Amino acid sequence: MSAAQLGLGRQFAQQAAQGEFLDTVTRSAGGCIAVFAVGRAGVLTVLAGAELNLGRLYTRPARSRRGWASCSPRTRPVSTGLT
Repeated sequence: MSAAQLGLGRQFAQQAAQGEFLDTVTRSAGGCIAVFAVGRAGVLTVLAGAELNLGRLYTRPARSRRGWASCSPRTRPVSTGLT
């Protein structure tokens, strides 16, 4: 589902001529799901509860994405440690 959300986000960004796709966030009563592009082929999905500080959502994964973008395609991070 993360890959599908990433693909749709990229298509929306392209069709709207808004530049490169960066991320998408789905919010619900219980929290949110954020999907971030990592390089050309990677995806980082963050699941967070309703108490999430949205500022942290955008600063911490950004640092992680920079590091993961240079990793081997076989490297599959499981958790960001974000609470």
